[in-house]
Amino acid sequence: MMSNSVLVNTQVSTRVSMSEKTRPAEATIGVKAGALAAVTVLATGTLLAGCGSQSAPAAGNNTDLQSNSTQSDTSTHDKDSSSAPSNTMKFPAASQDTGTYKDGTYHVTGGYGINAKNQLSVDLTVSDGKISDVRVEPETDNAISKKYGEKFVQQIRSEVVGKDLKGMNVDIVAGASWTTQAFNQALTNIRGEAAATTETSGQ
Repeated sequence: MMSNSVLVNTQVSTRVSMSEKTRPAEATIGVKAGALAAVTVLATGTLLAGCGSQSAPAAGNNTDLQSNSTQSDTSTHDKDSSSAPSNTMKFPAASQDTGTYKDGTYHVTGGYGINAKNQLSVDLTVSDGKISDVRVEPETDNAISKKYGEKFVQQIRSEVVGKDLKGMNVDIVAGASWTTQAFNQALTNIRGEAAATTETSGQ
């Protein structure tokens, strides 16, 4: 009986002593694990901070961002200006201009403006090769074109009456560039219509 009791006590003591010896090791492992976790958290925070500094502009970089935006706007602006509307004219085919003209009043009507939607009617009287009278009637539904057309009508007489029909080509009148272009085309048509042939000029 005694020997068995001693054996049990020895085993218990051995287990207790072994358990006590392992506790410091477990504590050391726990401390090391905690320190490793802290280092991991710190490293992760540093990396995140670094990524944030690269994507977010620092103070003073707003100028670069604004210049990039300005360049984009400029390119857009360049595209818009290259596609600006043009003056399309539709007039009858002009006859040959001989440089000598029969007296009389001549009429021509043609289209001008965007898709030639505007109309320009010109009545021009020729006497001895000179323009003695002119009547111009622009027709348009566009308010801006109508405004320029009215100014053109007011000033065109002083530009052409009393001058030679031959070679007549007016500069922009009253700022109405499209109406002026249409009028010059009308003059080309009228010169062809009024042109005297060899037979008529000899009569």
